[in-house]
Amino acid sequence: MKRFFSKAAENFVISLGGNFGKCDNPPKEGFISKMEIDGDIKKTIYILVPKKTLDTISMLLFGENEYDLQSLINEIANLIVGNAKVIASEENVHFNISTPEFLNIKNIKYENREDYNINGECFSILY
Repeated sequence: MKRFFSKAAENFVISLGGNFGKCDNPPKEGFISKMEIDGDIKKTIYILVPKKTLDTISMLLFGENEYDLQSLINEIANLIVGNAKVIASEENVHFNISTPEFLNIKNIKYENREDYNINGECFSILY
């Protein structure tokens, strides 16, 4: 599963014209979008993005820092998880994905964490 999401995160960053890398200082808090995957793999996926990273992504996407926070974080989740689904299907692993849901909570339970950066700003995939 890690390989699907790692490649999807890289594809997301590259599609925006950003520089992709691993995050050395993982975010402790940020805004969260949740998606369920169900099929060959069943998991809850959380995309955690701090405000500063959302600003970076917004600048790459729109050329400005004005955006609807909930819509942007949900769209980021949709793009990453949707791409992971495509990557997984190429390896004959199939799952469905739910609609992204913005969460207004700070503490979530997860087993695995992958941290990446876009132009030096970190974001995380938790599952």
